[in-house]
Amino acid sequence: MKTSHTAIFLLLFALPQLAVSQNAWKDADLLNKWFEFDPVRFRAEVDNSVEVDEERIMEIIANYCPEAIKMEVEAGGVVQRVNLNICFQGNPFISLQQYAQSDFSNILPVNFKPETHNSGGQVTPGGRGPSGGNLITNLADGLAIFLARRTKEELNATFFEGLRRKLDEEPTYRALFPATYDLVYVIGDEIYNYNAYLESLREVFLKDLEVLPINLRQYSQDHNLVKKAEFQIAIEDLLATTQMILDAQKPRQIMDYWANNASMQDSLRWSEISNEKTRKAMQDMAMSMKSLHLLVRSLTSDSGAGWVPSNEIGVKMRDISHTYLYLGLLW
Repeated sequence: MKTSHTAIFLLLFALPQLAVSQNAWKDADLLNKWFEFDPVRFRAEVDNSVEVDEERIMEIIANYCPEAIKMEVEAGGVVQRVNLNICFQGNPFISLQQYAQSDFSNILPVNFKPETHNSGGQVTPGGRGPSGGNLITNLADGLAIFLARRTKEELNATFFEGLRRKLDEEPTYRALFPATYDLVYVIGDEIYNYNAYLESLREVFLKDLEVLPINLRQYSQDHNLVKKAEFQIAIEDLLATTQMILDAQKPRQIMDYWANNASMQDSLRWSEISNEKTRKAMQDMAMSMKSLHLLVRSLTSDSGAGWVPSNEIGVKMRDISHTYLYLGLLW
């Protein structure tokens, strides 16, 4: 059992490139009809005592080892086969190699195509959700009230001229408030008619506030504001997460980002971290997020709307064959 515990630990915390793939929980449940746990080999293997659907088995497992799919020309035409010597090779939970030299059919269905999935999780600026943006709305309303009260005193031609001059002189303002800058620039020589632009100014300022975290993230990337690479990476991911929260993204979408598109997942940037201990910690965190994301995806319903019922998980995890199939597919 010590060996299997070690394998599970490596699975959860130290896997290299984890793919966003099939629903391992559902596929393990399907395969369990034809597999059993072998206490001698300590693996889940095909159950020889039942009639198995060999083509269906191949169709499922081929999605987990696409490198084992090969094309062969036979009398009836071109067929796809699964190389059983390669599929699940080195897998501590599932074994198929004993069937490689047998008459076990490894032919895939004629219309078989490997499953592909959109990794998702990209941070898209804007797009407020129904529950996001209360703070932003209050800030914008406060600005509007302030503008209305101080119009005669502060918001005059001189103010607009000074605002435009400051925006021209300071690139940071232009980067963080691009829509506001564009409007002030468009006003141009019509600054004497500023009353006509008050509502538009409020709207573009609101727009800039809505995407301020992602603008700040981009500015931080472009100008390398933080000298230590590990802090720069952390700031970029925290700002991206803040943007997704303001956009009312769901927790699973945020998790998709952390597992796939986060700055810490860019292996090329790991070399920028000079401290070896810190670099290793960053790598462990990145791989842990991928592992957690993979587990979450595998335990959600087909529609993606909810979780597999907890009582179902409890019952099936007591079946050692199902457990080994599930861990093997994740592996």
